[in-house]
Amino acid sequence: MKYKKGKAKSPGRNPGIETLIISVTSRCNLDCVYCHNRPFFEKSGNQFRDLNIRDFERICLSYREYLLAEKIKKAEFCFTGGEPLLRGIAFYEKLLETEKKIFADEGIEVTNLLQTNGLLLDEKWADFILHRGIKTGISCDARSQDVSRPSRNGAGTLPALEEKLSILSEKEIEFGFLTVVSMFNKDFARENMDWMISRGPRSIAFIPCLDYAGAIDAGNYGKYLTDSFDAWLRHGHSGVRVRNFHFALLYFMGLKKPDLPCENAGECPCTINVNLDGNVYICDVFMGTDKGRLGNIKKESLLEMSKADKWAAIRDFSSSLPPECSGCEYLPLCNGGCLYRRLNDAKKDFLCEASKMLFARVKKFVREELFARAPF
Repeated sequence: MKYKKGKAKSPGRNPGIETLIISVTSRCNLDCVYCHNRPFFEKSGNQFRDLNIRDFERICLSYREYLLAEKIKKAEFCFTGGEPLLRGIAFYEKLLETEKKIFADEGIEVTNLLQTNGLLLDEKWADFILHRGIKTGISCDARSQDVSRPSRNGAGTLPALEEKLSILSEKEIEFGFLTVVSMFNKDFARENMDWMISRGPRSIAFIPCLDYAGAIDAGNYGKYLTDSFDAWLRHGHSGVRVRNFHFALLYFMGLKKPDLPCENAGECPCTINVNLDGNVYICDVFMGTDKGRLGNIKKESLLEMSKADKWAAIRDFSSSLPPECSGCEYLPLCNGGCLYRRLNDAKKDFLCEASKMLFARVKKFVREELFARAPF
């Protein structure tokens, strides 16, 4: 597929790589109904493969070269799978040693994140995460967990997850929840928000199920987001940052340029996926697709990929607007939406209406409820 540049909304630029999402294993202890990784792993021959330290060192060297060339002083790694905790603590000790060797003398600040289902957490893992300063994301569907994220034998996993989360709480380890919104949990927004907030996360993020079992439409996704916002309000805002509407709140409260999540920033590629076979994709939702493949890190460097025509074409496409976006009041918040969700016949983000529903609800709250209570 060729990316065709539309009407530009801003001067084109090459956004820096903000995060490397690295698959460390294809193995998993769950059988999620909407898993988009497993079909690709099985089809591509990556099933039951693990990332080795030599390949990780190659990734680090390539990332360092890119960062130094672009004069960027921050590096972020997000380790995922499969289930990344299946690799064990010893693997991550070697991994962190490799990072230190490569980045320590360059003045580059390195951040590490584990995106895990949490079911293998124990005291040793908690101590490792705490003492090594690793950020932790828990993939969880809360009250709908047993239906959408069962174990390999079909058993529910919520009680086990609740037990594991108590370990994080006891150790005072900060973590965030990541929930996939699908047709399996579309009616449980309030219950899910209540359950998650009661567990004391620092942040919550929702992502839509796009292509696999339970794929959600704009109407149901928008309702889930607005219902989640209302539930969050009932908790007195709770101190929990919800990625999907935090930036919208700031915008309608007067901050005209809040930090935007990647799906609303209009700047791709910035969060890229490095797969077990070395293939590099725009992000993990593109994994296994030719249109999303940027190159192979075993054959070419990240810096070389960033200078290639395809990278530039993706940048130009993501910083352009479909005609439908012209004049939209929410454009400063949306910027045309998610690149992946725009690559369809409609040429606009097919969850556009969901975003409008959420932004309208947040705007109404700020203008008619929050400001109405102001003592001036």
